[in-house]
Amino acid sequence: MTSQGLPVSIAGVAEAYHDFLDVLVVDVRDAQAAEELRQTGVRVHVAKTIMQTSEDKANLASEVLSAVAGQTAAHAGLDRS
Repeated sequence: MTSQGLPVSIAGVAEAYHDFLDVLVVDVRDAQAAEELRQTGVRVHVAKTIMQTSEDKANLASEVLSAVAGQTAAHAGLDRS
């Protein structure tokens, strides 16, 4: 990230992928930075991304699928929230 002139942060990740980023999934440890990044218009989903058990993996997969489904609905004009 540094060698590309980008911040070493979730903001830097969002900047690096801005051309095709719909939803950025970040760990709960980055919740405060996520809120700041949301202020720039980036859609950020905060989740427990450290997967130590099969249940952790299933929970993260479910959350990511829900976040993506919500983004797809919003793009289609179907988001009612």
